Amino acid sequence: MNGNQRAALVTGGSAGIGLAIAEALADEGYNLTIVARDQGKLADAATHLRTRGVEVLPVSGNLAHSADCEAVMTSHVERYGRTDVLINNAGLGLSGNIADMATPKLDLHLNLNLRSAYLLMQSCIPTLQVAGAEHGKALIVNVSSIFGKLPRAGVAAYSMTKAAMIALSQSAHGELSRLGIQVTAICPAILRA
Repeated sequence: MNGNQRAALVTGGSAGIGLAIAEALADEGYNLTIVARDQGKLADAATHLRTRGVEVLPVSGNLAHSADCEAVMTSHVERYGRTDVLINNAGLGLSGNIADMATPKLDLHLNLNLRSAYLLMQSCIPTLQVAGAEHGKALIVNVSSIFGKLPRAGVAAYSMTKAAMIALSQSAHGELSRLGIQVTAICPAILRA
């Protein structure tokens, strides 16, 4: 590992938006830690990303569990010794009306979509702060959703966590920008063919 090469941590990095972000970071020369639950998809994504000439550390874990969040961060720092970019993309969206959604499904939304992002941000602050002091551009990107801004019936739990992700990002930016850490949320929409 090149100790001076920038490193990024991407959750939900084995497919979709997370993989696309990981590809863009790899093309910019960032070493990567990618996190996902599905070990097969994770291994395939890591192999694909390595063709771009960067190191890739695949870490399997369920970020709905605090212990897995801690293990991800520990693995990333042990491998690269730095964090320049954190992408909180892991999440899920289960449809269901408020009256019908079982508490375990609500907890899954809260833990995976929101709590994991908070915990990873919290654990990354020291290494992001070092990177921010070094090059003034450490970055946290929290992947929210258009439903965080324009909620719809039938996806209340998902919309709630994605709206909270926007609020978390704005609060965190107010706290962390003075440390050289920029925080933002992006709100992808659903494309219809």
